This record gives sequence, C-alpha cells and structure tokens, in this order.
Amino acid sequence: MPMYGVFPFCKLGENVVRGRFVSTTRVQCNSPRTTSTGSAVKIEFSLNGQDWIDSGHDFGYYERPELYDIRPRYGNIAGGTEIWLKGNKFSNATNGLKSVMCRFTQMPEPVAEDAEGGNADEDSDFNPPIRFMPAYYVDKDTMKCASPSGWNGGDRVWVDLTFNGIDFTENKFEFDFYAFYGSFPKSAPYDATNQFIQVRGKGFTQDMAILCILDGQEMAPLAVHFNLIKCPMHLDKEKDRRLLRGKAPLENKQDHGHGENDFGSASFAVKLEGIKQGFGNFHYYRQCVIDDVTPLIAPNDGDGAIYIIGRGFRDDFENSKLGCRIGNTLAKAQLLDSNTVRCTVNNELPLIDEGESLLVTVALNTYSWAASDFSMLPYGIEAMYPNMGPIGQSTNILIVGKGFDNDLRENGRCKFGTEENYIVVEANVLDNEHLICRSPSDAFTLPEKASEIISVPFAIAFQEDLYFPYTNGGQKYRMYRQPKLEDVYPKEVKVGKLAEVFVSSTEGAPFWQRK
Repeated sequence: MPMYGVFPFCKLGENVVRGRFVSTTRVQCNSPRTTSTGSAVKIEFSLNGQDWIDSGHDFGYYERPELYDIRPRYGNIAGGTEIWLKGNKFSNATNGLKSVMCRFTQMPEPVAEDAEGGNADEDSDFNPPIRFMPAYYVDKDTMKCASPSGWNGGDRVWVDLTFNGIDFTENKFEFDFYAFYGSFPKSAPYDATNQFIQVRGKGFTQDMAILCILDGQEMAPLAVHFNLIKCPMHLDKEKDRRLLRGKAPLENKQDHGHGENDFGSASFAVKLEGIKQGFGNFHYYRQCVIDDVTPLIAPNDGDGAIYIIGRGFRDDFENSKLGCRIGNTLAKAQLLDSNTVRCTVNNELPLIDEGESLLVTVALNTYSWAASDFSMLPYGIEAMYPNMGPIGQSTNILIVGKGFDNDLRENGRCKFGTEENYIVVEANVLDNEHLICRSPSDAFTLPEKASEIISVPFAIAFQEDLYFPYTNGGQKYRMYRQPKLEDVYPKEVKVGKLAEVFVSSTEGAPFWQRK
C-alpha cells in the first residue's frame, strides 16, 4: 500500500525503521532487535524512505554490563573522590561510545511505620536528586568515575552505570557522603591527660577506615560517632617534650614571660578511606597556674568582672583561644598580662543553693581547663513583693533570690532608676534567699496630669564598684500616684448579709486602671 505525505525514517546500518514525530524538531525511531554485538554503524535519516541524510553519528550494540562492586563506598561532599567500579562486559561497550556515565541517585529516608503497621508516608511522592558523572574505561573489568558535589554530610546515594544514558546496570551500590567541619581544640598543654582532639563533621561511620595523623604518626581514633571523630592529643611523652623544646618557637611576639621551651607544634590531619584531610598545626604549651581569684561574689545576670591571678597566661600564638569558665558557664576572657586574666560575666549564671559555689578556672584553648581551688557565689533576683508602691511613700519590698551572703549583709544595696537618674538605698539581708529594702519616698515624681504609673529599673548589689556590680536582669519597680478617697457606700449592712461595698475617689486623683 502506497504511503502519502511526509513520514520519518531512520537507517541504522542496513536496517530501516519507521519513526514518528515527537515535535517539529525531534523524531523517535526504535532500534531493531539483535542478538549479537558488533562495530558501530552510522545513523541516517529520511523523510521519504529514499533520500537519506547522514547524521554524522554512530550507533552500536553491546551486552548489558554487570556491576559487582564499587570502592570506596565513602566520599567528601566536596566531590572528586575517585570511585573504582568492578564488573564485567565493560570492554564491548566502549567502541565509539561517548555516553558512559555513573549515575548517583539519592536514597530516600527510612519510612516510619504508622500505628497500624503500614507506611505513614506510603502515598507521598519522592523525587530523588540525580547527578551524572563521566565514567572512564580502565580494563574489561574496571571503570572509574569521580563523585559529584552538591550533597550534604550523611546523605546516602545509589551508584550505577549507563552506557547510553537510557539503560542502567541492575545492581545499585550504596555510597555515603561525609563532611569535615573542623577540629577542636587547636592547642593543648603538652602534659594534658584524658583529653582528645575533636574532629567535627557529619556522616562518619564505624565501618570507615579512619586514621588520625599527628606529627606524621598514624594512630587509630579513640572513638567514631556520626558527627565526631575523637583523635589522640599526644604522642609518647618524650616526643611531646621534644616538640615543646622548640619545634616551632615563637618569633617577634609579645613577651609574656615565656621562652622557646614553653611552646611547640605538630601537624594534624585525618585520613579517611585513604584520603588525607589536613587541619593545620596543633600547638603545645605549658599549662597555666591559678594563684588567686577576685572577687568571689558577682551578679548572676550583670556585667561584673572576675580577675584570675596566676602564671603562664598567654594568647600570643596562632591557635590560642583564651576562655574563662564559671561552673559550666563560659565567660569572655581578656589577657591583661602574663599574670592576670579578666573574665567578664556577660552570660546568665545559675543561682545556687546555700553552701554551694561555682568553680572558676581559665584555659588557653577554651578546653584544657587549669586546676583551680577557687569558687564564686552568684547572687540574683527571682521575685519581689510587692513590685509596686505609691509615689511619695516608702514601701517595704521583699526580694527573693539566692546568693545573699551573710558576710556581706552590711553592704547590701538596692538601686531604683536609670544610670542617669537613680537613687540607692540600703538593703537588710535576712538570709541567703531573702532581703528587704524600702522604696525611696522623694526620688521620683509624676507630672501633674499623668495618669499612668512610672516603671523604673530595679537592681541589687553588695558593693558599688567594679567587683560587686548591680544585677541587670530587667526587673522593674512601678510607682503610682496614691488616689484620694471620697466616699464609701454603703457604710453599713445588715448582720449576716453579703453586700457590695463601693469605694470611690476624687476626680483629680482617680484609681489607676490596670491594663
């Protein structure tokens, strides 16, 4: 039967097949079946089945390759990990073909079961991210490709092969991505014990081949967790001492009383599945010594300063990270000289019960804390009763809190107002958790036409200086104009009867309305 009109045809070698228009710029043809492989043949195209156009491309047949294994099974999120793929039937798939690729498909997260035992997300659609990377022929049993970037630490993907971009190997192998975020600390005392270098990241597993490398010496990690690798901090003691004797002495640094014999360094890296990740130099120093701490009392929420007096304080090397610790709370540290560190209490400290205290210490790396025999007592406010009173009158205010040391009862202070406008009154310390102070009777006044109360900052201290500053927790004391009573109605009621009694004020001095 003759055919009329325009019909697409494809010729693959000597085989002619009828095609179909997919769009105005695309034609689909099905390749004929074959049971044998051979050299690639050219592809031609025709709109009438007689006049052919050479496409300039070749087409060939190959046996479906099989994938047996991939190595390694892990790679950095940066990509570029060389993956070796083992299988067979690779050699017959390389003749003139340019579409040999590895496919990386993200695996779905495990699906939780619902209360009835089914999959809670069974009907949800999962469209996994897919990335392709060129694959290269090594030998008839081996291909290789590089892992792509773009995933996160802990992501797991399937890896398979394609030789034409359409057909893929049936076996999928898992590949895990990991990430390095850094290491901590970057320095430590040469004689520190029971400490380790933390390598932080994501996607680490017990199955990974991991080695810690310190000063060129490979050592097994102390522990491996999903987001943390614990590495030894020291070599043998003698080698640590050699490092300390000046492997990397300080030069052109401020003198804090330290010599070359007080400092040294070693390179640090981690090798994961044979790939080395460097973290720079790890520095060693002599541990500092604490001789005194002052003051031993401070507000739990203020901006007070604590001074640590001792020996060996320094921040003059690259990986120093000076820090203070009060109990379990970190405080900002400032080096004043080799014998003095200023700790700023700008984090809220916990209020503690009577008889307890918070240990004060310092570290040159915010990790290896120096031994300390000194503790401090924080004081602070938990509540105040009442929290308001009339202007022009003095009201007894009960302050409930902790840290009201009996040794300082004569130095207690209450402050009403701002830094620009305030008044200080004496406080009467009752016990560790209670003190009383009286509101000022003539310090604050309301404008004549004011109808609202005045709220002023309220704080306590036990000495008005740098060492014993005021609390800064945002407490407020409210002052209001006392109303003038005009009448009470009724003034009497029948015995045994419950009645509403109304108290009224004058129009010039109304009751304050709570909003």
